[in-house]
Amino acid sequence: MMSSEMSLRAYARHRGVALSAVQKAIRTNRIKMNRNGKIDAAIADRDWMNNTDVFKAPPGKSAPPAATDDDDLFSTGADPLATDTEDEQEESEDDKINRAQRQARLEIAQIRVEKERLELQIQKGQMIPLAEAGPLAFTAFRMVRDAILNVPGRVMDELAAETDPIKIENRLMAELTRVFGSIDIAAAMRGQLEDVNDGGN
Repeated sequence: MMSSEMSLRAYARHRGVALSAVQKAIRTNRIKMNRNGKIDAAIADRDWMNNTDVFKAPPGKSAPPAATDDDDLFSTGADPLATDTEDEQEESEDDKINRAQRQARLEIAQIRVEKERLELQIQKGQMIPLAEAGPLAFTAFRMVRDAILNVPGRVMDELAAETDPIKIENRLMAELTRVFGSIDIAAAMRGQLEDVNDGGN
């Protein structure tokens, strides 16, 4: 004799209901599983009918099946389990889309905040645009270069008459220190920045 034992999913197909309906029927003791964790279809069909409310039919007519939320009956021939799986996949895709949209909105908000912070720092003079940084750096380098290149011409006669290496070294260090101390790079850069801003107006 062929066994009528079925898995929960197979019995759901057998009944034409969703897997969740079978699981709920087991939780509410409308049907039972055997020791093997399977369902005896014949016994479960009998218990399902006995433990499920049906509409009372007039005398002489059979009662129609109860279309209840518990049974999750389907009027189409489609596999209800496959339909459930498709619904879960669609919900999962929707969740992914919503999560991606939330992440995109968060990133846009962070970019906007960062942009406003940088613009404020520029307005306060704490930062300068990259396009202006290159010319300013070149100006600073040129000032230092020119100041250093002018040192030999100023001290060459004095050092030519000096024979003590220590005195020559001290004189050069003193002149270089004076040169570096006299260079006001910040002032020169501010002046050039003002020229650039005035030229842009």
